[in-house]
Amino acid sequence: MGKSNSSSRFRLAWIFIAIGCINALVWVGLRWGFENHYKTVQLTVDYDETRLLADAYQIPHAELLGDLYKVGVRSVGLSSQTLGTLRDNGRITISTRDEAERLYPTVNWSLYPAAYRYFITAGSGNSDLLDQVFAHIATQAQGTLPPHKVDLGAKAAGATPTSSTNLPRTAAQPAAQLAAAPYGIAISASRELVTDAQMGFDPAQLRAVKAVGPAMTVTARMPNTLNVNLDRVRSMLDEAQATGAHVVILSEDEVLGYSSMIPIVAREMKKRGLIFGVVEFSKQKGEDSLATGMDGEIVRVHSVAGEEAAKSRPEILEDRYVRAIRERNIRVAYIHLVRQFKGDYDLGKPGTEPELRRSSLQQNLDFIGQISRELETAPLPLHFLRPALAMGPAPAFGDFPLDWLSHHTDGQARSAKIVRCIGEFLSGLGVLGGVLLLINLFFDLSSGVRAGVVAIGVLGVAVLSISASTGALLLSFTAGCVFAVLGILWGGLPRAWVMIRSSTPITNNSITFAIPAFARVVATMMSKQKSTPTSASG
Repeated sequence: MGKSNSSSRFRLAWIFIAIGCINALVWVGLRWGFENHYKTVQLTVDYDETRLLADAYQIPHAELLGDLYKVGVRSVGLSSQTLGTLRDNGRITISTRDEAERLYPTVNWSLYPAAYRYFITAGSGNSDLLDQVFAHIATQAQGTLPPHKVDLGAKAAGATPTSSTNLPRTAAQPAAQLAAAPYGIAISASRELVTDAQMGFDPAQLRAVKAVGPAMTVTARMPNTLNVNLDRVRSMLDEAQATGAHVVILSEDEVLGYSSMIPIVAREMKKRGLIFGVVEFSKQKGEDSLATGMDGEIVRVHSVAGEEAAKSRPEILEDRYVRAIRERNIRVAYIHLVRQFKGDYDLGKPGTEPELRRSSLQQNLDFIGQISRELETAPLPLHFLRPALAMGPAPAFGDFPLDWLSHHTDGQARSAKIVRCIGEFLSGLGVLGGVLLLINLFFDLSSGVRAGVVAIGVLGVAVLSISASTGALLLSFTAGCVFAVLGILWGGLPRAWVMIRSSTPITNNSITFAIPAFARVVATMMSKQKSTPTSASG
């Protein structure tokens, strides 16, 4: 360890490290340009929350959606409905059979088996929703108990049940085939049908979002239901695509298709151009597997749950969203409206009535507006280093670096993979340089042995660089171990050892000893970071 690091036996190691560092700087520049290219952020609010607040504030829902658009909201989250949620939203009525028989005495109820214990109706103007509900129940009910259309305008003697028995099990019934008179739907007494079977997206909710304008998009939210199979996965994703949504957020604690259908769900989503919204800090089962299968067609989502938001001050929530977007490449902020806002009052002088400065509605609008204003302001004076962001639909990041390289080569995936492998190989040479440096600190190898070690190392790096996952991770692990040891051995330890052997008190020259030693340790560790393949290639 006493020989100088500048001797010939260390020269090749430093050349390899320099190659790795220069290569890494090139990749850092590519990554910088790649991330700065995606300047669009999607602020999203939940439809149900906006409807709840519109009722609470006693203003038209359309007006609230318009106000939210003005402060930067560019998407509304719509959830796939069940019979239960449609009923709770007042869109349909689910009656027991006894109630239905009293309400519609002209229907010949004896034509319907006793197993049909529920009856579904909808108000006037909701025929499109009833058509949709009937078609979805037809594909999800038991084959022996399909739903029946009940003509509510027919007389008892002439009423005949119309079932879904002859309908295709995967296709919705055309509206032209529906009864001209008002009708209801008789279904079996199945809890799963009411609480879990998916009825698609509410057309009234979709119309409300589209009425704001073409710039207001839909973010689709879908659960992993009990009765999922291939046909239903395709149907659910078709419905999400039909809403015009690009970002799909999978709700609850499991992703769609968990666990055996995740590869199929990823393939079907990519076919439809749907982007998987990966919720930050969530613990969804199957999330990592689905994200891997999407080949970069993902976008990161940040949200603050209602209970957590209720405990935080508005300025802390604003800072949290802004920092998540700027610092962690979040591109969808799913903002929950703050129900705890109760208005901003000026107490005034003692004995006078408090004066309302801002309503609770305005507090929510100001809260979202402040987030969008901060994001639309460049964080640095040199805008090309950190450009300002714009409100709009969130783009997928794609498969970096392959997508990015394809745009800068001949557009062929093969060429992009070759360039990536070359980058991995050059980064791997930096790791090999660290290994050689460490070996030479302990052993004075002959030129022949050093040549053999270099040849084996170069061959090993070439093999590992072919793999963008396992190979890169192994090289990264090696770099982490080697350069950490080098930082100590090449930093302050040799000088400290010499000073101890010469009986020179280190404390007498602590500043002159510590600063150079610390600088060498930091420089060595920075070489480790720059030579790590995963740091270089993203």
